[in-house]
Amino acid sequence: MVEGKTKPELATELGISVSTIGHGTLRIYQALSVSYHKGIAKKALLLSLIRPQHPQTLNPAFTLAHPID
Repeated sequence: MVEGKTKPELATELGISVSTIGHGTLRIYQALSVSYHKGIAKKALLLSLIRPQHPQTLNPAFTLAHPID
């Protein structure tokens, strides 16, 4: 989501349904107490869940702050 992928793109990449992505997105919104898409990235940055790849840019790409093995 932070990378700007659509729900259908994520579903295809992960091999799950778009509906499952929608339910997961809702749970992420609830867990981070945000109500809009851009709020997820902002809150994740504040919580150090992600970090900008290029901090000097205004529109950075993001990576996980704690990579998942």
